[in-house]
Amino acid sequence: MKFLLAMGILFTFNGTVTAEPIPRIVGGILAPNHAYPFMAAIEYSSDNFQFCGGTLIAPTKVLTAAHCLDTSEPVHVRIGTNNRVTDPGQKISVISQVKHPKYNPSTLDYDVAIFTLAAPVVLNDNKNLMKLPEACTSLTCITGLAKPATLVRTAGWGATNPNGSSASIDLRQVDVPLVDNTTCNTAVGPGVTARMICAGFAVGGKDSCSGDSGGPLFGYLGIARTGLQTGIVSWGVGNCGDPGTYGVYTRISNPEVRLFIRQQSGR
Repeated sequence: MKFLLAMGILFTFNGTVTAEPIPRIVGGILAPNHAYPFMAAIEYSSDNFQFCGGTLIAPTKVLTAAHCLDTSEPVHVRIGTNNRVTDPGQKISVISQVKHPKYNPSTLDYDVAIFTLAAPVVLNDNKNLMKLPEACTSLTCITGLAKPATLVRTAGWGATNPNGSSASIDLRQVDVPLVDNTTCNTAVGPGVTARMICAGFAVGGKDSCSGDSGGPLFGYLGIARTGLQTGIVSWGVGNCGDPGTYGVYTRISNPEVRLFIRQQSGR
């Protein structure tokens, strides 16, 4: 799983590309130190290999992508750090991983999961919770932070090279605009469902990339040092940040996705 997640997985259905889960920051900048206290790095416990990201939404709950689940070996999350080498933060084992019951690994529909931690995160200035939107049926609802052209942010420790290599030990960020599903479907293929939301620039150059999967797409509330999360890094086609394509994220305001999160986390 390390190799597949690091390199990206290309799924085909009847010979057509449906989704490429590039646990996918290209074209971004270093994140300010401790600006995002809700960020979680998901790592293998055996060697601290970081393969996905996540969001702290309750003291013992991390929101991530279903394709980040790995039950073959122990994993942990690392909270409260920007540089995973020089500042270890708080490391806590994951004791259970639950994915959405409708998750489809071939299309990455319902790509959402909740990790439960062995002990609660001690909340402070460097470790805090992400805010979540309420459910809404509209694909453009303002309350769900889903209106096209809204500038949002994604962050992670993933690759900084468009081909998915060269992972970062430092947390990085990039701002991208939301894109309506019709435009996105035209660009990446007909696999964008109501459980998904897209973001990016038509000219390319800025995107999430390998190692960022499961991390948040969010509106940043700087004064409160938190955010309102609209999506979960899920999949894309081609190289990260290619022109004419967009990143695809799990849509948190979708009623079925939002209900699953509430049932599993109490949020």
